Amino acid sequence: PLAAAPVGPANALQLVLTLRLASLGWDSADGAIGASQSAPTVATLVQYALCYHGILSGPFVRYSDWAIAMSHPAGPPTAETWAAAGRALAGAAGALTVWRGAAWLLPYGPMAA
Repeated sequence: PLAAAPVGPANALQLVLTLRLASLGWDSADGAIGASQSAPTVATLVQYALCYHGILSGPFVRYSDWAIAMSHPAGPPTAETWAAAGRALAGAAGALTVWRGAAWLLPYGPMAA
């Protein structure tokens, strides 16, 4: 063989980079790039290809969606955002309390003979 096949994380990284570059090609062919956005620079392509979000975590994001998200930053959280986060945490705490209460009332273990 010409070269040994990549193993482990290198193989996964190669897969993600291939998906990202293919996404760029599909977005270009579909017209998602160019109509509403300028042509990407080399620096922008490197930023997209090596973005932490898709390499080590998170779902795959198409180039056109990534470019829109990067051009419109979210900004600081508002009072409404903090209130929604508080409600989500309260709901999670309530669900955990119910789950632990059910485990205490109905313990999982061998049945008495």
